[in-house]
Amino acid sequence: MNDVVVESGILKRRNDRDVEELPYEIRRLSSRDLIPVLKIRQFASETYGVRFLDRRPSSQIEQILSQNISLGLFCQNELAGIRLTGYPSSATLYLLECLPIPPQEIDRDARLTGVVVLPPYRGQQFGSRLTQINLQHLAQLGKDRVWATVSPFNYPSLSIFLRLNFRIYDLIQVHGKFDRFILKTESQMQPLAVGEVERVEHCDLATQRARLDRGWVGYAIERHALGYRIAYARELQSS
Repeated sequence: MNDVVVESGILKRRNDRDVEELPYEIRRLSSRDLIPVLKIRQFASETYGVRFLDRRPSSQIEQILSQNISLGLFCQNELAGIRLTGYPSSATLYLLECLPIPPQEIDRDARLTGVVVLPPYRGQQFGSRLTQINLQHLAQLGKDRVWATVSPFNYPSLSIFLRLNFRIYDLIQVHGKFDRFILKTESQMQPLAVGEVERVEHCDLATQRARLDRGWVGYAIERHALGYRIAYARELQSS
């Protein structure tokens, strides 16, 4: 149900003139939250463009919400942030798009489909917190492999995922022209062999594709004056 509170506390809401300290709640979302969720997604799409690629119709968002594993950040009972998450089923096969998941294995998988925190509430790590809580819940549900797709130019989302033990496994184009990393984390993930590491500028997509094609994975990110670099290394193979 959408009134299940999983965390509460005090946040800071910033506007042009001052900062207010207000109570917040992180709650599970349901299809009853569809309208405010769509408004936040529309804001992100209009503000960030292809970095937040919102092509799912409202009917698919409603199906994702009906699984009751997505999270919302609420302040004064208003939705201030979202972490949408779904798991593939016979009704949500579109969650398999772009992902190398055999249909017979979908019971172990989940897909993170978007995180947005509205500007007055940023800078307090709520995007990371929503994702972290979501991953803990998915583990309890037996979803031991979690996927995400992210624009190479979306530093906030990439930094969240890589801090939470996701790795970049592929760089593809969706809808024929939009670049997206495919990221994955899983409970039995092998450690990285980091003897040979290469840090690649985030905008150098050709070099990153070449490394990924050779079996390297992206595992860390670092910011610098002109942008950011992604660290690539080889992944140990199971014996």
